[in-house]
Amino acid sequence: MKMFKNKRGQFYIFIAVILCSFALSLVIKSSNLSQTDSIFLFLRSNYMTEVKEVMDNSLFDGTSILDQVGNFTDYYITYAASRNVDMDVLILLSDGETLHIKNLLDGSITARIGYDEYIVASKDSRSVGLPDDLRITYKTNVNEITLDQKYPDIKVYFDLKKIA
Repeated sequence: MKMFKNKRGQFYIFIAVILCSFALSLVIKSSNLSQTDSIFLFLRSNYMTEVKEVMDNSLFDGTSILDQVGNFTDYYITYAASRNVDMDVLILLSDGETLHIKNLLDGSITARIGYDEYIVASKDSRSVGLPDDLRITYKTNVNEITLDQKYPDIKVYFDLKKIA
């Protein structure tokens, strides 16, 4: 009890309370980040698993892979929004002969194929001959992409805007 009566004891208790509050605030922030990461990783993993099923079913049925993947992606973005996740998607789909680019991002992308550059606007799509080398630029991100030259292949870029 003597420690509570002198000024030095009160100062130490005050500092201890401040440090505990600071440490607690760091723990709360880091747990929110890991929850956000886990939701996004789950949605991305789930999408990649399901889109491959969609592609397989499309090949089996003889329907357009591009249409089926596009419809599924539109549905999946709606599903993610129902889970309070706001995300955009860029789809690079190869059917073995043609590269199909479907841009569902907020901004335009630049696809550099050899010496040619194609700008694909937001919510637009484009099809070009399947390249050996492909460079996609979105905002400040530049990605080198390699797609299978013989079999259908898909690469997806997710842009997470918000998790509520």
